[in-house]
Amino acid sequence: MALIGGVAVRWVTMLGYPGVLWFTGDSYFYLGRALRPEPSPSKTLGYSYLLNLLEPARSLALVAVLQHLMGLAIAVMVYALLRRAGLPGWAATLITLPILYDAFQIQLEHLLMSEALFTFLIAAALTLLLWRALPPAAKAGERKAKDDQEPGTANGTGDGTEAAAEAAAEAAAEEGTADGEQDELRPERETARNRNPAWWMALAAGLLIGYAVLVRSAGAPLVPLILLCLLMRRSGWRPALLFGTAAATPLVAYAVMFHGTYGTYSLTTSDGLFLYGRTAPFADCAKMRPPSHMEALCLSPKLRAKERAPGHLIWQSEVPPRILFENVTSPEANATMRDFAVRAILAQPGDYLRAIGDGLGKAFSPNRFPHPTANTEALYHFPERPQLFPAGKGWGGGQHSTALSDAARYERSLVVSRIVQPHADRMVGYQRSVHLPGPALGVIFLAGAAGTLLARDRRGALLAWSVAATLLVFPIASADFDYRYVIPAMPFACLAAGLAVTRARRLPVGGAGSGGAAVTRSSGTPGSRRRGLDRASVR
Repeated sequence: MALIGGVAVRWVTMLGYPGVLWFTGDSYFYLGRALRPEPSPSKTLGYSYLLNLLEPARSLALVAVLQHLMGLAIAVMVYALLRRAGLPGWAATLITLPILYDAFQIQLEHLLMSEALFTFLIAAALTLLLWRALPPAAKAGERKAKDDQEPGTANGTGDGTEAAAEAAAEAAAEEGTADGEQDELRPERETARNRNPAWWMALAAGLLIGYAVLVRSAGAPLVPLILLCLLMRRSGWRPALLFGTAAATPLVAYAVMFHGTYGTYSLTTSDGLFLYGRTAPFADCAKMRPPSHMEALCLSPKLRAKERAPGHLIWQSEVPPRILFENVTSPEANATMRDFAVRAILAQPGDYLRAIGDGLGKAFSPNRFPHPTANTEALYHFPERPQLFPAGKGWGGGQHSTALSDAARYERSLVVSRIVQPHADRMVGYQRSVHLPGPALGVIFLAGAAGTLLARDRRGALLAWSVAATLLVFPIASADFDYRYVIPAMPFACLAAGLAVTRARRLPVGGAGSGGAAVTRSSGTPGSRRRGLDRASVR
């Protein structure tokens, strides 16, 4: 029923806003590059490639429908993982409600923006990596119940069975055979192997994450993060190697293509500009003492007094890089601004951490802030009237193209922004009332953090929570806080929180166990010595 409700809300959105909603600047860029798919120094083109693939359909409505289906699929994947981990159906449904019903999530799905595809790719990758790592608790319970009913099992209560097990253990100990020692380890090894991702799962997950980075370069830290988590899970070198190789493949291919256009191996040459914007408001040349050729990058007192947000500051014509450099996304300018920003961070780490903390405070606040500008924040709300396009200006790389001409060419129509009443008003009112407040998101993150200590599969919870935290913190640390950067982190925070409340029990090894404890070579396995309950006896 919850899924049906999520479908219904998205259907009303499609009725009220046929086609898509537009985000000034970015939407025009993605669509323009879909029509002219050549690398850009400012953004990767993974999302534009999807739009290019869908272009023959001549329908922006198809793009919106597909993105809404991605949002629903994310909720289904989170629900399936939580059910597999042993969470009851009602609890798993409760965890997925923010993904299904949050109005800002639905509005972002309807925008011609990369976040829906980006989040879907990461969710699909985590589902592949965690599916076998989360043992089906229901089956474990059924097996335990069966063992309890059969007096001949290791879990039974009959004295004869226990005596026989003891006799077998003592006999094996007296003989001291090496074969018994190997046999007793085999069930544990088989269980650990079965909980690793299959080769094709690791391979597919790597390709999905690699492509996600091409959709939004802010996903780049996920590659080493997931590699580290795979190694921490003791999954062996094969899954980690397959994942890393698959993730690197699309990135290397894109970097080679980028080199063919701009002469440097990279995904973009704009990271220095964004990091400069993050650090420029607090960078003090008297403290950081930059080289003489960088001193002009420090903000003047007059410009600093305007207190512009980093995400707004870098687009202003009076900002130092736009005065010093002919092209702020040239490789040379990019390297200089990156070096300046790193020097500012190293010289003023406290100011940098305070800037990140301020962004996190906005994410978890009960209030919404006009950040980076009031006009930008307004683009995350369902509009009450059709959106206007800037006249005579283009973002898509065409010499004579404009934002409106690109949209009309893609849609094969001049009407590219429509509102239908009363459905649009219903969504406007819905958004005022139905959304996840910042403090609730903070509670979800805290619950997910607890899951890294309390969950039945702590490493699985750690992976989900680390992905959520990275998606939230990295954009703030490398560019600026923006509300659209918060939405992709929410599903993974919900997943981690759901794993946190799963019962702390283990799948019995070899179909036997007591209270969910896994029998090891230290106790209860035929052919081993019978020992006390030490740390090696029960995992």
